[in-house]
Amino acid sequence: MLELDVVEELSDAIVLAGLEPDAWGRIPDLITAAFPGAFTGVIGDDSRAAAPIGLHAAGLDESFLESFTAYYAAINPWIRFWEEAPCFEALTADATYPARLFAATEFYNDWLLPTGRTSGAGIKLLQSPDAIARLYVNYPGDLAPVYDPALTRIINALRPALRAAIAMNRHVAGPSGVVGGALGDILDACPVPGVVVDQAGTVLLANAAGAALLARDGPLTEARGRLAVRGAWATDRMLAAAIRDAAQRTGQAGAALPVRDEDGRLRGTVTAVPLGSRPPDGAAWLFGPARRVLVMMRGFLRLDETVRRRLSEDFGLTRAECEVTLRLAAGASALEVSAALGIAHETTRRHLKHVFEKTGCRRQAELVALVLLMT
Repeated sequence: MLELDVVEELSDAIVLAGLEPDAWGRIPDLITAAFPGAFTGVIGDDSRAAAPIGLHAAGLDESFLESFTAYYAAINPWIRFWEEAPCFEALTADATYPARLFAATEFYNDWLLPTGRTSGAGIKLLQSPDAIARLYVNYPGDLAPVYDPALTRIINALRPALRAAIAMNRHVAGPSGVVGGALGDILDACPVPGVVVDQAGTVLLANAAGAALLARDGPLTEARGRLAVRGAWATDRMLAAAIRDAAQRTGQAGAALPVRDEDGRLRGTVTAVPLGSRPPDGAAWLFGPARRVLVMMRGFLRLDETVRRRLSEDFGLTRAECEVTLRLAAGASALEVSAALGIAHETTRRHLKHVFEKTGCRRQAELVALVLLMT
């Protein structure tokens, strides 16, 4: 699988994990599938009790997992390293704290070495006075020359999504769903145009980019308070069905629904993501509180030279900064922008930092809204 495909699939899974904390378990599955021979985990450590407080893992024999949680997690030498590591920075073991430095320890000889995966990469997701959460991937040392750089690129590309997911998790009430007042925070963290609707498709809230997109004379609109597809009855029915279907699921987004104009041209895609857990069946579903669904809209922006000129004249963006802005606004990820322009991912991030400074935007969704207002 290509790195861009891995990033896209993982990004969608991370958005779901932000909305439904139990969905973090999908992420190790995807990474392990993309990197054969590796095992992946998302784990929280209780620093006071020196014990794991939550673990999602894939690619490791069950007996190793059981012994890790029962004993070896408490004597893991890498814990001290993670305590001192910065949050949201992609790190590789061989470059920062290689396993050979603790080759004489019980953890290394009795647990890590028998797994056959002594190299690794990861990122710290959260640190509080009592706990640390991290995403890590371990693999055999002979795979490190290939896996180290690939995972570093992928993890760096996922950092915005991971930050947003952690922020979203703080506004999700576990099994009971989204806490009141948190919908705005979820939309703020959504990097593309987005709206929150109920199970009937009624628009409850939109981020700036979503509101700007619906206000345009495009294929998506708000008709009588409901999210709708303009002039395409069949697609409108499919959108309504996708929203209803999402309202009855938890932890899994539906497939991206292509939206075409009256001439059959593809204009973009929408994805419906359930917010919170699935309600009970029967009467509790029919007459209970309306479910909430996040609808993410990608690829609807059509840009021309006029927008590029205005970005340059109004905000002083360089040509390179304009290119990055326009591609991000059209729905591309930072990694996709880097690949399309033939530049390093760090260069793209540096351009984006300058764009935010010049435009006053804080998030990608705000930047999309700004560009939409220019079209």
